[in-house]
Amino acid sequence: MNITSIKYWLLAGIICCGFAACNDDDDDPTYSHSQAAEVEAAGTYVGTFTRIRANSSTAVEESAEGTLVIADSVSHVVNLTFTCDELGIATAKIPVNISFANAGCQFSNFSTNNPTGAAITGHIASDKELETSFQLKIRKGFNTTTYDITFNGKKSE
Repeated sequence: MNITSIKYWLLAGIICCGFAACNDDDDDPTYSHSQAAEVEAAGTYVGTFTRIRANSSTAVEESAEGTLVIADSVSHVVNLTFTCDELGIATAKIPVNISFANAGCQFSNFSTNNPTGAAITGHIASDKELETSFQLKIRKGFNTTTYDITFNGKKSE
């Protein structure tokens, strides 16, 4: 046998050992869902909005009750509409991507070209508790103030 032949046999042996070392991943948990994420998440969520002035060391936190409506749109997309009269929050439909993740649904829109003017992310837990955060610019007269907004709520049945 020459050196080249030995190299090929050695390479073939290594490849065979590589395939034999792989283990089956059948023990991983699998989740099944009866509906698409956008259908399962759709509905009205009632909860608390909290806002604090962005980039301010003396900002005061304000909270008030409000709603978040999630409307089914197209595959893997829903429209969010936030409403809280007391804090001046009333957004147009905000399209976000949605998918199943982390024992619930995750949604996000990282584009600043949406009605909030900032990225938005959130999570809906399997018990229908929703948590989301984003920034929002609110105009009063000639003044525009940027707020950090969070919403925590539960789906109303």
